[in-house]
Amino acid sequence: MMLRLCLLFQMFVTGMAATAANVHIAVSDIISDNISDTVQTLAEANSIEISVISIGSLPAMDALRRDEISLAVVAVPDDNELLDDTLKILPFAYSTAVVAVKEANPIDEVSFYDLRGIFGSDSDLNVETWGALQVQSLADRLIKPLIVQDEMGISIELFRHVVLAGDSMKLTVNQVIDSEIEEMLVNNVSSIAVLPHLPDNQAIKALMISTNPKSPAFGPTNDNVYYGDYPIRLPFQIVYKKDRESELTKTLRILLSDELTEALRANHLFVPPDTVRASFTKSLDLID
Repeated sequence: MMLRLCLLFQMFVTGMAATAANVHIAVSDIISDNISDTVQTLAEANSIEISVISIGSLPAMDALRRDEISLAVVAVPDDNELLDDTLKILPFAYSTAVVAVKEANPIDEVSFYDLRGIFGSDSDLNVETWGALQVQSLADRLIKPLIVQDEMGISIELFRHVVLAGDSMKLTVNQVIDSEIEEMLVNNVSSIAVLPHLPDNQAIKALMISTNPKSPAFGPTNDNVYYGDYPIRLPFQIVYKKDRESELTKTLRILLSDELTEALRANHLFVPPDTVRASFTKSLDLID
């Protein structure tokens, strides 16, 4: 797989010589399928040429530093050491993991500590019944932990990295395909699940999450995810060299457009609030 990606990237870079007028973008392979078609459609509508390749975030950043691409959309946390003062960074989208239960379950919030006891294999933590979480109406019932086995595995790895601090899952955690997990939640009030996105079924609710039992808990709303109050998130950033900003104006307008934002939302990604996105376009003089 890695060899194939390298060969594709070589072909992409080689082709740049023949299309020097193009804007060349590398997009994280986690979200490239969600935006590539919309980017190309908007580029054609605005009479500009944009070439998009799907690669990992690390090779994309390397290519950006070598001026082999014009701009990258990558999974890079805000404080990542890969970023420096020569680069301009704009928030683009966020992937999350959502913890959900049946609406009839009285619990509304849960902490990282509780989740480690439910899902993690750490021997020092072990939460087996709802009574351990002070859910008195279900006190004697065993918790049934579920997690979505999504194709990319992003929600599982994000949950393991952020919540479980890299710990492995308990053997009792049942991995379920996305199309079945919501029905399993609805049919069993004792179940709790890690989903890659907000539940579609109104009979299921997303829980508010806190980083520790004494901290305030926040739900996975658009504002909470953007401002970092909801703690389980993976940021995707627009990254480019500051000295190339003027030549990227039309491309940035597309990436910050309402149309592309709607495409991100349609693919269960969170986005910066409209007011924040509007402030970016104004500060970059992108408003017609």
